[in-house]
Amino acid sequence: MSPKEHLWHYLILVVNVGLGMLGVIVFGQNPLLRFLSIFGSVLGYVAWGAWHHFVEGRLTWLVLSEYLLIALVVLASASLILFPL
Repeated sequence: MSPKEHLWHYLILVVNVGLGMLGVIVFGQNPLLRFLSIFGSVLGYVAWGAWHHFVEGRLTWLVLSEYLLIALVVLASASLILFPL
C-alpha cells in the first residue's frame, strides 16, 4: 500500500474519532446522547480496523478481536463515567 493510501486510511480514522469527540462536546448535558456518540465512534473504529487490515491482507480473527476488545474497554469506561452506579 502506498503512503498516500495510508494517509487516507488514517485521515478517515482521525475524522471518525473527531466526530465522536465533537458529539461528546455538543451533547454535554445529555449522558445518553453522549454515550451514543461514543458508541458510533467505536463502531466506526472497529469497522475501520477491519477494513484497513482487510485491504492490507492482514485481517485475522486475532486482529479483529483486538479491535473488539479495545472497543469493549472504551464502551465500559464510558458507561461507568456517564452512568455511575
